[in-house]
Amino acid sequence: MSCNGMPQQQGGYTFGFLAVIVLGFCTWEGGLVGIQIPNYQFKRFQALLKSWYTRIFCRCR
Repeated sequence: MSCNGMPQQQGGYTFGFLAVIVLGFCTWEGGLVGIQIPNYQFKRFQALLKSWYTRIFCRCR
């Protein structure tokens, strides 16, 4: 037994559980950040896409 009254083995389970939780949270946060930043391969087409969007949707109004 450790000094807080819990078996030593339970500390390993707690660490593993917290590691999985932290990994899931970091993956989720990374996905949110990644979805907001445009891909570097498509940045050069951004002006073209904006002009295309303006031509298509602004004529309908």
